[in-house]
Amino acid sequence: MPDLSKARLFKGRGDSDERTLVKVRTHGKAVFVPILLALLTAAAASALIAVLPPGWKPIGTWVVIGVAVAMVLWFSVRPFIDWFTTSYTITTRRIITKHGILNRYGHELPLSRIDSVGSERGIVDRMFGCGTLVFSTASERPVVLHDVPQVTEIEGLLADLIYRAHRDDD
Repeated sequence: MPDLSKARLFKGRGDSDERTLVKVRTHGKAVFVPILLALLTAAAASALIAVLPPGWKPIGTWVVIGVAVAMVLWFSVRPFIDWFTTSYTITTRRIITKHGILNRYGHELPLSRIDSVGSERGIVDRMFGCGTLVFSTASERPVVLHDVPQVTEIEGLLADLIYRAHRDDD
């Protein structure tokens, strides 16, 4: 179970008894492949520059560097920024997701609207201790949160909170 001793009062709209229970960023495994791609791109660019024919230098060198920088920006920096700006917050009343830098996107899902919660964990997810949370609501499409750290503990916490939310509605 996540440590609830650090739960703090939620300073947003809503009731004053709403507390933040869990606030997490997506798991760090989401940036493992982008970091690996950046290192491989740098190594490949260095090797390519080293074997360029003398007649192709300096323009060929700048082209290789330009392509390598573009690849690192697109395949490594962009996913890192996505990871850094994505957060999941669970309060005693709702689940809040946020992501984005220039355009900040958010979604709030009241616990009373959730019918069930489940998790999906592949072999890599189990090794890293994370997984995907899947919420069933009245809508046709389930709400999916990817790369949630401590997914089994958070799933248990949410199941309890959802049960309480439905019990209070009756």
